[in-house]
Amino acid sequence: MSSEWMTPEQLRLRRAAEVMEGPLGQAVHDVIFWTRKHWPPMRSDDELWLNPNDHGASVLIGGKVLGYQVCASEQVPQGAALIYCKSFGVYVGEGQKPDARFAVVRLPIPM
Repeated sequence: MSSEWMTPEQLRLRRAAEVMEGPLGQAVHDVIFWTRKHWPPMRSDDELWLNPNDHGASVLIGGKVLGYQVCASEQVPQGAALIYCKSFGVYVGEGQKPDARFAVVRLPIPM
């Protein structure tokens, strides 16, 4: 479908898909994959943070990507993405693993 026949929402979604195929999209994919692999399960209110100065970030900010609400902060390194894990109150970047304070202690079940 050519762009002159698309609604503004369809144009925004097309642009978001283009952004997700580029370097910023790869950074988003990498941090989400990393977080889901190495951190406790995602909560529905966890957030994805991007630098608003990144090329294409403005199309994603305010929407949702793979279940994460997309937010903006200039404190996020350019070209990177962070997940805010509300359960622990920490920002998680690719390569960051939970330390001992996040260990779950399992007590024996009384018989």
